Amino acid sequence: MRETIMYKVVRVEERTHSSKRSKSLVSVLTRNEAQVRYRVGRWATAPKFLSRYGYELLVFSTRKAAQYFARSMASRFVQIRVYRCACRGVSTPGDTCRDLNYFGIPTSHLDALRTAWPSNTRMAKRVKLLGRLRHTDKKSN
Repeated sequence: MRETIMYKVVRVEERTHSSKRSKSLVSVLTRNEAQVRYRVGRWATAPKFLSRYGYELLVFSTRKAAQYFARSMASRFVQIRVYRCACRGVSTPGDTCRDLNYFGIPTSHLDALRTAWPSNTRMAKRVKLLGRLRHTDKKSN
């Protein structure tokens, strides 16, 4: 399967377990069983139940679109990051989103997703984070 370079927006989730703190990179909007954890250099896939409904991992085809989306999420989440990523099985999603709240996404985070996907959104069957973009406010592709 051919690899395509795209951009992934993730958030940093901090957890405390047995008095140890850890940080994970996770999907920005999903929760619970719909949430995907990402590790730099490792392939990630969507949960099987989401794939059955036609959802894969959401990525952006341009750096500018990823950065714009990241900035739009910054008021809702403390730590948002944009990564350059390798993707396999890339496709363009349909014109409109289904009710993603069913898939573990809080409705309060869906204002921008109720009728259409953000600009330059793609779906990928597999995503591997390659490196973090340090300056997410730069205007470039």
